[in-house]
Amino acid sequence: MNGWRPTAGGYASGTVGGMLTRRYHGLPVAALQPPVGQTLLVSKFDETVQYIGHEYALASNIWLNGVIDPRGMLNLERFFLEGSTPV
Repeated sequence: MNGWRPTAGGYASGTVGGMLTRRYHGLPVAALQPPVGQTLLVSKFDETVQYIGHEYALASNIWLNGVIDPRGMLNLERFFLEGSTPV
């Protein structure tokens, strides 16, 4: 996204476990033609960590049939905010 800059009307929204639970979740949703015309640029990332030859999911997905896979939320130990920055 060469030269892209956030503008008024854009936002990012999601959940701690990375699961898309609302239709307006996105990273980011940009107002490319403010104040209307919001465009979803990335819906989510499915993060994984590799440690000593093993791969661990950090993301979670809930599918239409209700199955949650991967279950990365089980590998998250804690969450807090430093100001408005998620850690």
